[in-house]
Amino acid sequence: MATKKGLCPFCQNHRTDVRIFQVNPEASTCFCPSCMKEMEPIDAIENYLLYIDRLLSKADNTLFVACDPSLAYQEYADVLEYEPKTAHALIGRILCLIYMGKVRSSYLKEAYILLENTSFKGCDLDVFTNFLEKINTALDEYEYAVNKRLTFKEHYYDEECLRLYWSHLSDIVKMKELILSIFDNINKAKPSESRAAAINMLEVSIDEKKRILDLEAFTTDGSGYHLDHFFNGKPFLVKTSQGDANKFKRYRLSTLNTN
Repeated sequence: MATKKGLCPFCQNHRTDVRIFQVNPEASTCFCPSCMKEMEPIDAIENYLLYIDRLLSKADNTLFVACDPSLAYQEYADVLEYEPKTAHALIGRILCLIYMGKVRSSYLKEAYILLENTSFKGCDLDVFTNFLEKINTALDEYEYAVNKRLTFKEHYYDEECLRLYWSHLSDIVKMKELILSIFDNINKAKPSESRAAAINMLEVSIDEKKRILDLEAFTTDGSGYHLDHFFNGKPFLVKTSQGDANKFKRYRLSTLNTN
């Protein structure tokens, strides 16, 4: 029988890592290596699981109630220090990364890797799918924030801003497709109408974002661009129309004068 982690419920040592020890669940008794208190293995194991649940609840509260993704990220990391494969903590950290991301693609890519390596097996499917739905919503908010930072009156400031947006949008599509594949697997294991509806919404969202990638976009000087292809993750654009380099300057000046 493999050992399990236990946590001493009696030890006065404030260092939790010292109070955690390996327990043989088939033994009749066990001893805390710190205070040497005797206890039943089941008590130590249940106390450890309760401790992990408290850490997760604390991180969830920090993220969803206090709205502090930076602190919540560290609190989820505290859980992963003890239980590296805890899906709840992994996907909680993904949400933190996206909410902190703003226009930093490195966070989105790290979140993608985390999600790719997260398995729904062994965890509550309803909790897991709820997190996935939150991630999907966060991705839409992330895209909105990126687009807002890079545009003026629905025109991208310049070619580099447009290239940056399309790069982020492509990353978002890939992550949504990954979520969709996970949803499909979960729904096969445990079908439900709510998950089927979520799958349908994801498919619509992915199609819409792919459509945006196919549309012509314009910069503030009036130039038009099409996305030609990606190479090594970088978008290559084709200029479809030539704009006026002074157009945006004149427009801004007229806007300031009228205001």
